[in-house]
Amino acid sequence: MANLLLVDDDPELRELLVLVLGRRGHKVTALAQDAVDWLRGPDQQAATPGAALIDLGLSSGRSGLDEIRELRRAGFTGRIVAMSADNDARVAAAARAAGAAGFIGKPFEFEHLFEVLDGNAS
Repeated sequence: MANLLLVDDDPELRELLVLVLGRRGHKVTALAQDAVDWLRGPDQQAATPGAALIDLGLSSGRSGLDEIRELRRAGFTGRIVAMSADNDARVAAAARAAGAAGFIGKPFEFEHLFEVLDGNAS
């Protein structure tokens, strides 16, 4: 999987994830929010993502759960992995109910993140 959509409102974490995932071969489009607006825009044609990594604790605009639901309604069929500092089974279940295929709690080990993104762990 080469193209990945990242939605997180923490600029430092976005920068770190872009760097780490880029070294792993992903072309990352990083946004603070509004993934659906980006998906519907002209920029997505050049980098249609095969997967998305979405933080559930977005501080403004749509919540991470809303972002997941909206992506699915917009026809996004790629793997969506939700991440949250609230590492709780109820939060993971809510993310899956919204359309996420995987969940990872923060803080996380990068190797575990890679496994979840690849579908080798949930």
